[in-house]
Formats: sequence, C-alpha cells, structure tokens
Amino acid sequence: MHVDLVVFFWDPLGTQPHAADVRSLIRLAVLHDVAIACNRRTADLLVTSAMLEETGSLPASPRG
Repeated sequence: MHVDLVVFFWDPLGTQPHAADVRSLIRLAVLHDVAIACNRRTADLLVTSAMLEETGSLPASPRG
C-alpha cells in the first residue's frame, strides 16, 4: 500500500492524552516522505495541488 497524503486534524492547544501517538504519526509521515496536513489551510493546499491532479499522486523527492 502507498500513501500520498495524510490529513490529521488535532487541537494543539487542548490536552492530548494521545500526544505520543500524534508525534509518532507526524514522525512517520516525515520519515517516509508523505505529505501531512494538520490544519485546514494546508489540507486545502495539498488536495487542490496541481501536482496531485496531474499525476494522481504527489511526486517523490529524490533521496540523497
């Protein structure tokens, strides 16, 4: 399975009993070069991205 985008809304000002899980999700997305949106503006930008519309997925960046 391949994941191109993660959209995960959470309240950064609220008490998070699952804060470690949130950090793990973000860390895994960054580690695997998956775009992640944690707020509405970023999600809108990524979902309406021309790159996503052209190829059906976001291009992977070269690793060096």
